[in-house]
Amino acid sequence: MSDQLYVYKFLDENNIGKAKLNDKTQKFEVHFYEEDFKKLADMGILSFCIEGGFVLGNDHENGGVKMIKLFNEPILHGVFSGEMEGYEFISPPITSDMMINEYEKINNNLTNNLSGEDLLIPTNCNVIDFRGKEICFIVLGVQDYYIVNRISTLNNLDKLSDLSQDFLDQKEKKEV
Repeated sequence: MSDQLYVYKFLDENNIGKAKLNDKTQKFEVHFYEEDFKKLADMGILSFCIEGGFVLGNDHENGGVKMIKLFNEPILHGVFSGEMEGYEFISPPITSDMMINEYEKINNNLTNNLSGEDLLIPTNCNVIDFRGKEICFIVLGVQDYYIVNRISTLNNLDKLSDLSQDFLDQKEKKEV
């Protein structure tokens, strides 16, 4: 069974999510509401990642990490938006072209010097740990995010953690 069919079967069997036709794309989407988030959280397979972080979990070949994007209209809900893989990094919400450029520079560095076993996770790094979960879901906020590929993440986790913390600190200063 394909991974996508496995996900839809899992959601259907657990009565999670609602299939809806997107008027613009004419494709079906899975929408998630408060009760769906609660069910997934109660199963221990949901994490909210509003400020980004380092995601530990399955690679694409082993199911990956399913992403749900939040939307405010007409009510707060999430839409299944794809899959990332474990050992990738999610930026904080993107607020400028400069942020995109910084993450793209790191993402384009594909020299593979590390494996996940060699990795030391910085103390300032937000970690979302889905290791050992057959299926899992991560919820991203209404903003846009940048996902750094696995190889670049493993080779630049210190830099990614520091960069993300800098952007979050700048955001806090603007809000004060």
